[in-house]
Amino acid sequence: MLFFSLYAVAVWAGAMHWRRSLLGLGWVLLGLIGLLVLGWFHIKLSEWTNHTIFLPILQAMLYPYSALVTLGGLALCAFPRRPVVDGWCPSCGYDLVGLTMARCPECGGRVTLRRSR
Repeated sequence: MLFFSLYAVAVWAGAMHWRRSLLGLGWVLLGLIGLLVLGWFHIKLSEWTNHTIFLPILQAMLYPYSALVTLGGLALCAFPRRPVVDGWCPSCGYDLVGLTMARCPECGGRVTLRRSR
């Protein structure tokens, strides 16, 4: 059961990381394809074993789970990106007011400092 939780988190994390891009949408669709392949394999496993291995509860849980993962991923993929604000790190959003170094102390990313007059 841990696999299904980690699978959903992986799909949603990719959708959130690449939100508002085709890569994010592709990540969610790849997650859906993985779940469809799992459902197909479960049906074929039942056929290959002459219905000795068949768990109808898995099929009953897999379809709503697939819808939840896909719709949740699409919703996360539609979130707007964080706006770039002067004085904030473009990578992590850390407030850089008063910073004297050219690196963000939070994430280590390079920043361009503007000198105040």
